[in-house]
Amino acid sequence: EPVGEMIHKRIMGAYLTYMLVGGFPRAVSKFIEKNSFAAAEDVKRSILNLYMKDAAKLDSENSSNKARAILNALPSNLEKHDKTFSPGMVKEKTGMRELRRTISELEDSMMVNICYRSTEPAVDLENHSDHDDLKMYLCDTGLLFTQSFNVLKEDSDAIYRSILDGEVQVNRGMYFENMVAQELTMSGHRLFFSKFSHEGSEKLQEVDFIIVKERRPTPVEVKSGKRPRMHKSLDRYMEKYGDRLGTAFVVCTSDLEVCEDVTYLPIYMAALL
Repeated sequence: EPVGEMIHKRIMGAYLTYMLVGGFPRAVSKFIEKNSFAAAEDVKRSILNLYMKDAAKLDSENSSNKARAILNALPSNLEKHDKTFSPGMVKEKTGMRELRRTISELEDSMMVNICYRSTEPAVDLENHSDHDDLKMYLCDTGLLFTQSFNVLKEDSDAIYRSILDGEVQVNRGMYFENMVAQELTMSGHRLFFSKFSHEGSEKLQEVDFIIVKERRPTPVEVKSGKRPRMHKSLDRYMEKYGDRLGTAFVVCTSDLEVCEDVTYLPIYMAALL
């Protein structure tokens, strides 16, 4: 059931604050204690520095610091329209083969969440996936904000409050998608996405996430804007594979709405999938 406009707005406000602060207990505690994004930011910077030091240890057998380079390139990868991981953004003329072990170690360390390309919708998605085509998300969206705005140390409180109030425009899509990846992972899902061809377009179409729900592959599209019902790629995916799929979900900023083919789910409910 929808929660209603007033409650929905209150939950969304709290959720966006949580997205900015992140979920690390010390950061949350500092934010509550000081009512200050800057206080939480100091904690998150120290955590991010520890992440970078831990990442360097993953490369102890060589001096190339691949893990740190991958983490440093993560925001730039997510900033792109095509959010698939690009090895060339880590180091020029680098291929996936050279980074595969390091990416696996980063995933095992739980610093990042990896989303592999599904080659076809199936209940056993792992057996129908391409591990050389992937998207990478930071484990905590609050840390992603810290990493993205690291140069604005002195203005962090003002900047974050301006983001919260909608006065400063950011690429909300990358943060929302990172947040949904975080929620789905915490709910026990392995992450997959789809790139597929469709006769209606010369370009490959993409659906943000494919999960298994109620024993059926289930597409999940993330919409951070004001027009969540504009989802041509999802429509084409359903048209192509509809008889094999479960209910499609669009994760968005509006209240819950269940339609015939698509359920529009507020982002704070994504963890329930």
